[in-house]
Amino acid sequence: MALAYLPWLGVVLFTAGASAALNFFGYRIVVIGVGYSIGSLALPAADRIQAFFLGPAIGILTVSALTAFWLRAGLPLAWVTLLWLAPMAAGARGHWSDPAFWANSTVA
Repeated sequence: MALAYLPWLGVVLFTAGASAALNFFGYRIVVIGVGYSIGSLALPAADRIQAFFLGPAIGILTVSALTAFWLRAGLPLAWVTLLWLAPMAAGARGHWSDPAFWANSTVA
C-alpha cells in the first residue's frame, strides 16, 4: 500500500505544500478506517485481512456517498466531518483488536 500511496503524497507535498500533504494524510487515515469498519462487518472473521486491503476503495465510496447524501439533505458541509468520524471510530476499534487474529491467519 505504501508503494501506491507515497508517490501521491509526494506530489501533494511538492505541489500544494506541507499543510495540504498533512490534510491528504489525514483523509487517508479516515478513509481506511471507514473502509475497514464496513469491510469487517461484511466479511467473515477468517477473511478480515482482505478488509484491510479493500479498505481504501470501500472507504472512498462510503465517504463520498455519505457526503453526497449529507449535502443533498441541505446540511452544512462544515459538519460532514463528524459523519465521517463515526464509522472511522468503529474501524479504528476493529483495527486495534484484529492484529492478534491476523497473526494466525493466512491470505487466500
